[in-house]
Parts: sequence; C-alpha cells; structure tokens
Amino acid sequence: MDKIKKQFKDFWAYCRLLKYGANQTDKTNIRKMIVVMMVAFVCGMIILGQIASSGGALRFTIFPLFLCAMSIATGIVTSSVYRPSLIGVSPYTPKQRIIFSYLATLLRAIIITVIWTLAMIAFILVIALIAFVISGENIFVAEEGAESVARVISTYGYVHEVLIWIIFAFSAYAISHLNSKKVRNIVLVCFFVGIEILVLILVNSCGFAKQNYDIATGVNDGVREVFFLGSDVAVTIAYLARPWVVIVVEAVLAVAAIAASVYCSVQRYKSSKI
Repeated sequence: MDKIKKQFKDFWAYCRLLKYGANQTDKTNIRKMIVVMMVAFVCGMIILGQIASSGGALRFTIFPLFLCAMSIATGIVTSSVYRPSLIGVSPYTPKQRIIFSYLATLLRAIIITVIWTLAMIAFILVIALIAFVISGENIFVAEEGAESVARVISTYGYVHEVLIWIIFAFSAYAISHLNSKKVRNIVLVCFFVGIEILVLILVNSCGFAKQNYDIATGVNDGVREVFFLGSDVAVTIAYLARPWVVIVVEAVLAVAAIAASVYCSVQRYKSSKI
C-alpha cells in the first residue's frame, strides 16, 4: 500500500513539474518549437475538417482535441530545449517517466476538457438568461437535424472516428517526442503529406460512393462532383462496397502510431535524466 501511495505521490509531483518544472531561459528555441508544433496542430485540424465536412463535425471532438494538444505539450516540456530543468533532474526512473508521461497527458486532457465544458455551460446559461430577460424566449430548442445526422452514422463510421483520433493523438505524442529538431521537422512534413494523400483517397472514395448511390436512387439528378476535397466520412463510409477495408487500414495506422509513440517515449526517457 505504501508503495502505491508513493507512486501516486510521485505521479502528482510529475504532473506539477510538467507545468512548473521547465527551464524557460532559452526562450528563442522554445518559441520556435512551439510555433512549429502549433502549425502542425492547425494542419491536423484542417485535415480532420476534410473528413468531417458538409456540416458533419467529428463526434467526440473536444476531448481528443485536447488530448492531441496535451500530447504536444508533454513533448515540448520534456524536450532537450529545457535542459537543465527541474523535471529533467527529478529522481524518476526511466520506467516512471514513460508511464507518467502518458498518464499525465491523459489526466491533463481530462482536466482541461472538464474545465472547458463547465465554462461553456456557464457561458451558454448566461446568454440564455440574458435572452430570456430581454425577449422572454427560451433559446434551448432541440434540433432534429443533429439527431438525423447521428442516426445515419453506421458502426463503421464510429469506429473510423475513434481510430482517426487514436492516429492523431499518438502521432502527435510520437512526433513531439523526437529529440532531433531536423528529424522532427522532416517527419512532420512527411506525416502530413502522407496523411493528406490518404485523406484525399478516402474522401473521394466515400464521396463518389455516396454520389453514385444518390444517382442510382434518383436523389441526385443535378450537379455531380468530379473531385472531392472533403466528405463526412463517418456518414459516407457506409456507401462503400467494402467499408471494412478502410477500418483495417486505419487500424494498422493506429497500431503504428501507438508503437511509434512508445518507441519515441523510450528513446527520450531511457535515461534517468532527460
């Protein structure tokens, strides 16, 4: 029991050090790294928007979004940019650093999600109260459109979205934990070029499958797309002849992202000092 308590105590201390234990004297390098990772984050959001277009935003968006952000944050804070630092010289074993980095990333994402959700609820309630006082109208009106969209999402669609978030979260963790600046930038470019190619193949396959179905059923007798930049894949994946192929490919990429994150984590924390 004492050993477990000590692990919890060490973990909580590690979480605090992720926020306060970094050496911020080398501000130039820190800013450069943050800018690069934020640009990568924005590019990732653009790509995610391509597979969730036509008004069908990715479900479960907020938590995975913060998970990606916290994965990047963990990689930045534990980077060699911050040496020497409190977190770098703290007496954690390599195994603790590896496990704590994952758990701390997850915990921080959960905390920020809860805070953001409560803040949004409070904001909406204030706006609703002001609107009610001024106009006497209740702005909380359920919309059937959102429900109808949710109903047409197949099991393949939900699995697709979970796998996509796994790919992005663990890829963000892996890339931000690469120690070499040059390698990290090259991997970032290759990652987004590769993902963009796969996304264009995916959205066009799903988009044309949906369009062909609409033409065959008489729903679409007007404008026909010749190229798709985006498509709500969670909905249109069901129109593919073999949607399971997409799931298998995404599952392989998800496993590869997890493996890459573990490898990069081990490489960074293989010493008792980072």
